[in-house]
Amino acid sequence: MESKTLPQWTELENWKKWVASLEAENIQLWAENAALRSENAQLRAENTALVGRVKELEGQVEELKARMLKLTQQVYGRKSEQQSTKEKDSANDSPQIQGNVRRGQRRGSKGHGRRRYINLPVREEVHDIPEANRRCPRCGLPYAPFPGNETSVEIDWQVKVERVVHKRKRYHKTCQCPGVPAIITAPTPAKVIGKGLFTAGFIARLLIEKFMLSRPLYRIGIALQTEGLALSQGTLVGVLQQVASLLAPLDEAIRAHCRSADLWQADETGWKVFEEVEGKASHRWWLWAFASHDAVVFIMDPSRSASAPKEFFGLAGPDPHPVKGLLGCDFYRVYQALGDGIQLFFCWSHLRRHFLDAARGYPQLQGWTDEWQGRIANLYRLHKARQELPPGTPSYREADDVLRRFVTDEIEANWRSQVTDQTLHRAARDVLGTVARHWEGLTRFLDNPDLPLDNNAMERLLRTPVVGRKNFYGSGSQWSGEFAAMVWTVAATAACARLNPLSYLTDFLTACAMNGGKPLEGDAVNRFLPWMMSDANKKAWAREQSP
Repeated sequence: MESKTLPQWTELENWKKWVASLEAENIQLWAENAALRSENAQLRAENTALVGRVKELEGQVEELKARMLKLTQQVYGRKSEQQSTKEKDSANDSPQIQGNVRRGQRRGSKGHGRRRYINLPVREEVHDIPEANRRCPRCGLPYAPFPGNETSVEIDWQVKVERVVHKRKRYHKTCQCPGVPAIITAPTPAKVIGKGLFTAGFIARLLIEKFMLSRPLYRIGIALQTEGLALSQGTLVGVLQQVASLLAPLDEAIRAHCRSADLWQADETGWKVFEEVEGKASHRWWLWAFASHDAVVFIMDPSRSASAPKEFFGLAGPDPHPVKGLLGCDFYRVYQALGDGIQLFFCWSHLRRHFLDAARGYPQLQGWTDEWQGRIANLYRLHKARQELPPGTPSYREADDVLRRFVTDEIEANWRSQVTDQTLHRAARDVLGTVARHWEGLTRFLDNPDLPLDNNAMERLLRTPVVGRKNFYGSGSQWSGEFAAMVWTVAATAACARLNPLSYLTDFLTACAMNGGKPLEGDAVNRFLPWMMSDANKKAWAREQSP
């Protein structure tokens, strides 16, 4: 601002004008100063907002990086959740074993010997020496037979498709009695499907190939064609469609038995059903699995809501049935909506995945994750040690006390202290929040020693359908999806009883054929239920022990 020069005149009016101009200039300066202060405050507010926005964007970038690392792990990383040797050594603070350790039986250890497979049928082939070679090369005298044989064994695998020609004997009467048939013929052989071409054994093998070995129908057709039988996929679909009604009573009986238990495990996975269904906007359905100690039930449902488990447990509808028991599951919320009668025990393996995901997304949490992995590993070890001891014995009570003190002093004390630690990364506190919300269900095994710590058994049961989902992408219609769940129910329940699925399904379908190709009822169904079948049938359908 330019300085003012004092006026040279002394008149009063001039001085007044000069003061007035100074006052006006002062007012203008005050206004400019106020505007600058307001602008400065606004800039400070904008700067604060921008700093907050930068922090927000940095958080989003960090979250996106974590998600990218997680997805990269899912696509390209190790699929097994087992710890590597390096991870185990790091978790246990023990020196890493140097060198590669070969898998399999160790040199010098006692082996089990080669299995003889005496259960297999035998086809003997006699190998003789040509007559010209059975003489002495010097004198020409023949060799005489020597008692016994040199014996060796091979295993042959033959797959054959053959026509079964039924020739029904006929007889004519030799008497003159009136009112009786002149010619009688042997009865028509029982068939699973009336006027069908396929035997019970063929259909049973088709079910195993499709639903247990997860082979698409077109591949089954190719396999049959290599054996000389050319069939269209439509023919095979028609067979499956007609068999569905025959398996329905067995499926319903297994559901009722499984529902009557008091201890279950449950899980679910996605499934595609490529049929337009009213009220369903997409083709994504859900395959639910429920298991008791001796029965497994699969249910195909269009929803992932609580409707499927409520329907299975009889909790849906106007007249729900009270159900009480323990249900093992992951942290999916719908299981927590089944009422107070069903108490949940949660999966520590799923919880461990939360810790692993945190470390994959935020590598700075790897040390913290390793500590929690070590705690969970010790929990499994102590739980197994208690289960292996006879209840009520002093050693059992000691193992129980060690387990409870470890859960309280090591696991609970740590998550309670860490969950409120604001210096800990947000992702770590989120995982511990999951522990806090489900702590009661996570520790229910303490008072129920027979409970498993995880839900891995259900994931193994879902493995076969998941392989099928990868191979044939889902089901082409609603009935085929529901039929697939039905076959998996029967096959998995038979596996619980260690039954051979081929002989079991063959005899079941043969019984349906003897019933005129109609579904079985009452005791005819009960004889095929593992918990009601006779010892003779168990032995006849028993599955060979794996090596």
